Amino acid sequence: MGARVARTQLRIACPHNPPRLAGFAGIAAAPLTQGGYLFRRQIVLTARNAFPRTARLLAAADFAAVFASPVRQQSAWFRVQALRRSDDNARIGLAVSRKVSTRAVARNRLRRLARELFRLERASLAGWDLVVMAKPAAVVAGLAELRADLARLYARIAALNTIPAAGTMAPLSRPAPVAPESQP
Repeated sequence: MGARVARTQLRIACPHNPPRLAGFAGIAAAPLTQGGYLFRRQIVLTARNAFPRTARLLAAADFAAVFASPVRQQSAWFRVQALRRSDDNARIGLAVSRKVSTRAVARNRLRRLARELFRLERASLAGWDLVVMAKPAAVVAGLAELRADLARLYARIAALNTIPAAGTMAPLSRPAPVAPESQP
């Protein structure tokens, strides 16, 4: 599977030499005829760091199945509901309502954070469908606290992923019940 390249462009009107952005992290500068410079940055998206469509909960039936699941973890700022799946694909759904904040910017910030941490922890969450819901207190919390809190919740769900070891002892075998002998 080949890598996909995403390009972002930024036009800066600058009467003198190119600003110092050129040369940093794949940023190239090109002079514009109207004055200023056009900065282009290429970001290579590989399969390892991309967020594919197969990693998202999209259908209402998928959300309903997760909400019916009994596996729940919560903290001061987030609530996560999880549903165990038969395959190894981890998927996430985000539910950040207007009750959390009336400002779309604040809600989108929480969604981006949850999505990014899921993308990084996706391998350890294999086999789970997750729905992440933010609480109203998350809007005023700092980024580092939110990140640590959500990482802790994802780690709790991942810990449920372990399969118990077979062990070294033989399984307990009970003798078959013996029918009482009939006495004449």
